[in-house]
Amino acid sequence: MITKLEVDGFKSFAGFSVDLRPFTAIVGANASGKSNIFDALTLLSRLVSMPVAQALAGGRGEAAEQFRRHGSRVASRMGFAVELLLDPEVEDTFGTREVLPHTRVRYEITLEVREGEDGISRPWVESESIRPLTASEDPLRRTVSPAFAEAHLKYGASRWTILRTEGTGREKRFVFTPRRAGESRQGHPRVLPAGSATASVLTSVPTADFSPLLYAVRREVERWRVLQLDPAALRQPSPVGQATDRLQRDGANLAWVLETIARASRRGGPGLDALAADLARVIRGFSAVEVAENDARGQWEVVLRSRDEGAISARVASDGTLRLLAVLAALYEPESPGVLCFEEPENGIQPARLGPLVQVLRDLVTDTASDPVLDAGGKPSPLVQLLVSSHSPKLPLTSLVDELVVVDSTARVEADAVSRVTRARRVLEEDEELPEDADAQLVLPFSTRAEQSGLTREEAERVVDPL
Repeated sequence: MITKLEVDGFKSFAGFSVDLRPFTAIVGANASGKSNIFDALTLLSRLVSMPVAQALAGGRGEAAEQFRRHGSRVASRMGFAVELLLDPEVEDTFGTREVLPHTRVRYEITLEVREGEDGISRPWVESESIRPLTASEDPLRRTVSPAFAEAHLKYGASRWTILRTEGTGREKRFVFTPRRAGESRQGHPRVLPAGSATASVLTSVPTADFSPLLYAVRREVERWRVLQLDPAALRQPSPVGQATDRLQRDGANLAWVLETIARASRRGGPGLDALAADLARVIRGFSAVEVAENDARGQWEVVLRSRDEGAISARVASDGTLRLLAVLAALYEPESPGVLCFEEPENGIQPARLGPLVQVLRDLVTDTASDPVLDAGGKPSPLVQLLVSSHSPKLPLTSLVDELVVVDSTARVEADAVSRVTRARRVLEEDEELPEDADAQLVLPFSTRAEQSGLTREEAERVVDPL
């Protein structure tokens, strides 16, 4: 789970910072930078699993276009920092499980474009670090329930060297010390040369037993997903023998993911009945979601059941119904979705049903203010986070104030050049006064919630169902 994101030098970001909750609604006008937030998270998820050049090549825009421009100048550096809440236990692809001694960390990575020995300019990793957040500096402790804190907040490695960058030039190096839960001694640090690093250190972490904390950070970040669902892909059957049980970016394996949910229900999971009930809370009339196996074609096919129309194939279901079904499938995945990002959840949904939609989505993410959900073995369930972005005038009215992030752009003058940069601002509670030490550029009065929607209270009550 991401609790804080900082970005500098990437696209429209310069000194950008935003706090994120388990359910966060990012609202703002077109071209304000909402999509760039998801682009930054996507790039980070690629940087921990592949070389820098390859990670940039897979982004939206050419590599050079992803570095921030101010006037005629292009930044030569971009940096990212995320504060993370890790699950208390991590499992690698070989089934090795490790209990983490520390679950609150800050991960930072900076990229730099410079000329190599061959005279060609290319991106390198300039620095990388993972620092444990201590209990005394962790703001999350003040907002979670005591039971949640006991289950999820661990600070047993506050003095460990997880990963840091030392030195300069040819002497620059990455230093890290693999540590396992229960070890009492520091052990011998390991060193990697950092002067010509074309990939992050995390790309070289193979398994959980190599270094549980390093692997847990890599695993957390590389699993982040931005869903860009394609209705045509959602309508397609899933061939038997899918390569992944996680919903693909475009939703092409929807039928198979639903089948994994149905199978998990036989082992005590919530199953398709619970998913169908959530679907019906938003789109009335549906009574069941089923997956039918077509033996002749070797495919799984989605079937929706309506009280009025009977069985409805995914091939003829509406775009809005399929988009919502796919998001619910991702949130119900048996192995936990982790962090999901989804643009414009209101697309294809009747405006009057946006309130119930937000409530359904909110109910499916981790609630840090309540007691943690425990599995059959007494362990806390994996963390689930959903970030949605929208320019809908109604989303601010259906979201709680502390879930809102208002994104806009402002002018910045640098070296006699003017550029537009993205900023994120929080909305004050209705009875909350502006703190004396608060940056007025980063907070907005409660009235902004209505102003962002462009609706009066009376208009809102006509088009948005009460929560």
